[in-house]
Amino acid sequence: MRRALILVAAVAVPVLVLAAISAPAGKVIETTNFDATTGVSYISLAECRGGSVPLEWNLTGVTFTARGQYRIFASSRDPATRTGADLGFCDETAATTPVVVYAGSVGSAPATTAVQDLGVSGSDIVKAVLPPSATAPGTDPCTSTNETTSLWICVHWIDASSTRAGVASGKFILQVQAPGDPTNVTASAGDRAIEARWDASTGGAAVDHYVATATPVGGGTPISSGETNATSVRIGGLQNDVQYNITVTAFSKAGNPSNAVAASNNPVSPLPVEDFWDWYKLQGGQEAGGCASGSAGVFALAGVAALLAMRRRRK
Repeated sequence: MRRALILVAAVAVPVLVLAAISAPAGKVIETTNFDATTGVSYISLAECRGGSVPLEWNLTGVTFTARGQYRIFASSRDPATRTGADLGFCDETAATTPVVVYAGSVGSAPATTAVQDLGVSGSDIVKAVLPPSATAPGTDPCTSTNETTSLWICVHWIDASSTRAGVASGKFILQVQAPGDPTNVTASAGDRAIEARWDASTGGAAVDHYVATATPVGGGTPISSGETNATSVRIGGLQNDVQYNITVTAFSKAGNPSNAVAASNNPVSPLPVEDFWDWYKLQGGQEAGGCASGSAGVFALAGVAALLAMRRRRK
């Protein structure tokens, strides 16, 4: 059985863990593609082409009762720029004055709680906020022509007396491009793990994160790393002495994936690891470990260190 000799503890690679996202007060968000730093949500290529956009909203600033209805609108105009009684509410239909606005209804739901979720068709959203010429039959609105289009989604609460009584809103960006592919992907074996390394993607949409995946040769369930914005990551939970093909994929803010790029040294097999203490014991070391009360353990370990140094010089 092959063994890897590791004398230095591995350094943990920063990994971004996607936690459950909840809509901030007064906001509408896309729960899987929401940037909490900027407060902006993203609509992906798959969503633009008809996939469901998972919305969550958090109605605040009103005395909410679980009666009435939520009506959902998408608009090309920021509701914060409207005036009078419309301030903060999205346009519900297209308008030509004081500016040209594209807008429309994209969904509704019974008002059961102040914080509520609903999946809405991405194609309905895009059709509401783009000019009719961009969504005409035979025209694909989900191309680079409309990349980074800004839009707003509002949830209007219509109370039991049919009055527009409350609102939550959020800014969204249409992002249909993927990042460029990672390059120079390689992989190295660890104990029940493989570390993937690569060079950063260039071109296309900005990279939000990378994911590395290990797929057993001959078939089996692929195992993926966590998300990372570094250029290396550890894939854990693997089986030693099993061959895996390693790939790395870059993702945009909207979750659009690059091509999955294979490691140049595929396949790779995780290997049992011997650390310094394991190696010492295999060479006949008698110390029990822990804090030695005398000098014998120190001298023994010093001897092992010297032996290892001699082995390195002979190579």
